[in-house]
Parts: sequence; C-alpha cells; structure tokens
Amino acid sequence: MNKKTLIAVSTFLFSSSLLLAQRPWEIYLKNDSVTMQVKPLKYFDLDNNIRVYYKQSNILPKITFQLIIEGGESEESQEIAGINSLWGNAVVYSGSKKTPRQLLAEALEMRGSDFSFASSFERSIYTLDSLSDYFETDLAMIMEVIKNPVFAPEDVDLLKNQTLQTIKMRTENPARMASMAAQLIFWKGSARGVISTSDSVNSIKVKTLEKWQERSMNPARFSLLITGDFNLEHIQSLLNQHFAEFKKPKTPYNPAALSVPANFEKNGNGIIYHLTKDIPQTTLIYRAPGIKHYDKNYYALKLYDFILGGDSFNSYLTQTIRVKNGWAYSVYSGYASGAYTGNIILFVQTQNKNVPAVMQEIQKVLKNPTMVLDEKALESAKNSIKNSFVFLAETPESLARLQLSLKWDNLPDDYLDHFLEKIQKVTLADVKQVAEKYYRPENFLITAAGPQNLFMNNSDATRKVIPYQIPQ
Repeated sequence: MNKKTLIAVSTFLFSSSLLLAQRPWEIYLKNDSVTMQVKPLKYFDLDNNIRVYYKQSNILPKITFQLIIEGGESEESQEIAGINSLWGNAVVYSGSKKTPRQLLAEALEMRGSDFSFASSFERSIYTLDSLSDYFETDLAMIMEVIKNPVFAPEDVDLLKNQTLQTIKMRTENPARMASMAAQLIFWKGSARGVISTSDSVNSIKVKTLEKWQERSMNPARFSLLITGDFNLEHIQSLLNQHFAEFKKPKTPYNPAALSVPANFEKNGNGIIYHLTKDIPQTTLIYRAPGIKHYDKNYYALKLYDFILGGDSFNSYLTQTIRVKNGWAYSVYSGYASGAYTGNIILFVQTQNKNVPAVMQEIQKVLKNPTMVLDEKALESAKNSIKNSFVFLAETPESLARLQLSLKWDNLPDDYLDHFLEKIQKVTLADVKQVAEKYYRPENFLITAAGPQNLFMNNSDATRKVIPYQIPQ
C-alpha cells in the first residue's frame, strides 16, 4: 500500500496566469513525470462497530460527510417502486419537528452548507458538505433530521407530484427512453427490472415512508465516509456521540437481491425494440452482458472498449461514423462493471435516413470485432489510460469515494497500485479473445427511439422488430 506508482506523462506548460490558481493535482507534477502515491483509505470503528472510512486533507477548510446505507432500490417491489428515492428526499426536504423545512433550509443556506440524498440500486447515501468551522453544528442538525424525520404530508405530496411529473417526462428525451428501455428489457423478471410508475408512486403514503425509515435505520447497514480538514480525535468523539443510540445489532442486511441468479436468462438476442417518437433523429442503444469488476478479463475488455468507442475522438466508432461518414455527432461505447454484474453499451444518435447505414457499420464490427485492433491502437489506448490516471486524485473526496467503491466491488486494497501494471501487461491476443467473446451480434439487444416508419423497410432480416413502450 505504500508503493509509489510512477506515471509518465507529457510535460505540462502553464502560463504565469494559470499558475496563480493552483489545482490540487498540480502538487504531483514534477518535470516530465508524475509521482502519485495512492495511500490506503484509512478507517476506524465506532464503539458500536459502525465502520468509518476517512481521508484527511487541508487543501480547503471544508469537510464532506456521508452516511451510507446498504440497500435501497434493490428492495423495492413493483407495488411501491420509487419509495427509496421519495423517502430520502422527504427526509432532506421536510426536516424534523425540531428542525422543520424552513429552518433547515435557512440554516444551511446561511452557512453555505449542503445536505443531499442519493438513491441507487445497491445503496442509499446522505451527504453533508460544510466549511470546517460549521461542520459540528451542521452534523448535529442533519443527524437529528435523519433520525427523526417528520414526513409532513404536504411535503410528501409535493415530492410525489414532482416524481409524477418526472415519470410523465420520460418520453420527452429519446436518449433517456432508449436507455431506460434497454435496462428494463435486459433485466425483465429481476429486481433490476423494477421501475416506478404513477400507480406505484401514488400508492406510497406517509405510513409507508415511516416503515421504510424504520427498516433503513439499521446500524448493520451503516458505514460512514468523511473527508477534508478535520481533527481525527475530535471526529471520533463526535461520531460516537451521534451514533451512540444505535447500540443493539439488528438483523444484518442481506444483499440477496443484488446477486444475479446463475440461470438468469438475459433478454435481447439481437432483437430491435422500437420506441415510437416522431422526431428527425433516432437514438440507438446496443446493450450486452459484460463482466464483474474483479474478473480477470476486466483490463482487456476495458482496453477494447476504449479502442472501439470509449475514447472521445480517436476511437473507431467516432472516426468511422462521425468523422469519415458524417452520420452522427454523438457516438460512443461504454463499459460498466461492479461486484455483481456488468454491461456493455454502444450509443449513437443519427438522422433517421442514416439509421440503416449506421446499423450496418455497427453490425460489421460486431461480426468481426477484431477488425478495429492492432498494436498501434492498443499502445495508444494504454498511453491514454496511463496519462489520465493521475486525475483520480484531483480531489480527496473523489479519490476516497473511488477507493470505497472499489471495496464494494470486492477488489483488494492495493488495486490502484497495480492497475497500470496490469493494463500494461495486456497483449493484443488478450484483447482479441475478449472482443470475440463479448462483442457478438447475438449478445446485444437494441433499443431505438425514432419515428413510426423507421424500420418499415428493414433490410436486416435476421433482426426482429418489436414495438415497446416505457411504463407510465
């Protein structure tokens, strides 16, 4: 964990005016190379065994605190889909009896502090950003709110109406339509295929939120992350004080819904799902199963994605579809992985008349994915990834969150220390092997948001076109 990773990069030249505003990462710049020591994410345990991860930094007089609660959207049934986001936002917005909405908002605004909530499939996160001098006061206030939310009916109704408006607007953005459809179709029949609807949101009452609150306030689900300018001993005392009431261990969180059943059948098989929208430009999204983050093929697949479409301008898809043929302005590939699953996407937005040509070009690549590969492309991808690696440490908060997410993905503590080394060891044969395995036409389902007659003259007889609508 104390090893240093030497990252060679091109020399950066700064004018005297730019040097006046030093960026956090500039401390790593030394002539024609960058020396970055990725220190381990430290932690301590509270008296009741809640783990606290921390990273100290005095770059700015501010502190970021996060209460991370395992579970969230993964535990929603279709009948109450949307409750996790509504619950967390209601806590932040409505406040408590002691600190109601108006008082909470005014106090935070006066001190320039921010209190927010983020909901995801695997976990829920409350975040507090404060200047160091105000942190103790702000923490006391938001912890009282988190423990004793009021769920004022008028506030809950307001948030529900906002959610209902968002549901109605799902069909306004074609990219969002195609992306949401890909998610729902791909995970149909599993917890990841659950989506909030008008019926599910309207079914959520104050009593439902109160039960969700009771379920969520389980210390067995908690972990904490704190970064910034603070005294460690004082923070340990402060957090022990605010979490002291969570003494008795409750039933441990069971992440069963996060795991993908071994026999789960991916939906797609090269089928085109067509979402009708009368617009002059079509959004196409190709989606296929990927791999978990700790898979041995992760590095090779990352490099292939970078060469195919992950590099913003020099990638094959950008150069072929956008630069050479002028078929699209927005085209890229994407590759995501976690502890339980992963996915691959190809994304393009193009004029309706160009859809057949674009799909033909993508089909050509999927039938022969190694056509984009050579030693020069691989070396260029490795260098680009290496040169951007230093920016992981641009802020203490971003680096700490990255390190914690790597723990969640079941990766070792020295993952970042060896990342570039493993990238460098990937051979062209390795990349070709994973490309041929994961980038097959039959692996991908396709969602298309475009006009009614988009596939009237479908020249690709091997693909079946099925109409699809986003649930409202």
